[in-house]
Amino acid sequence: MLTPQTADPQLEGLIEITPPQPVSYRPETVGCFVLLGLLVLAVAWIVYRRYRRHRANQYRRWALEKLEDIKRVLQQNLGLEKPLREIPVLVKQTALHAYPRPEVASLSGDDWLRFLDASYGGSGFSDGAGRILAHTAYEPAQELERYGEEDINQLLKLVGKWIKKHRSEA
Repeated sequence: MLTPQTADPQLEGLIEITPPQPVSYRPETVGCFVLLGLLVLAVAWIVYRRYRRHRANQYRRWALEKLEDIKRVLQQNLGLEKPLREIPVLVKQTALHAYPRPEVASLSGDDWLRFLDASYGGSGFSDGAGRILAHTAYEPAQELERYGEEDINQLLKLVGKWIKKHRSEA
């Protein structure tokens, strides 16, 4: 440690430099306020769009929950009639939420299956397991027993895919 007697004579006249004031992070220019305002507007717009998309797809979430309920009933082996009759009702209700009522409500049979295929871009309803959908709502209970577990599982998978991927117009 240096004492005043042993200090360097060349350093005696120097004044200690004071550090500058810390830089303020508060915006002070108009451009900063404009940029901050634009940022707030952009975040608000993104939040609004996500909220609208969430609300617009609420019917899809409801339909997927109902489909899971149908799957649970089928797994309990309490009979095929009730759950199989609920599948076409679920699909029609979902379509009525997504498309204009006059366009969807009167469709049945092959026209209904073609509509479902066109709305998600596949052919599973007209040519695949979805053909069961046209019959399950009106067939006698004993006729429903002819559908095997594999057919029903493919139908459930197809309906789930349709609920997730169909293009909504509403």
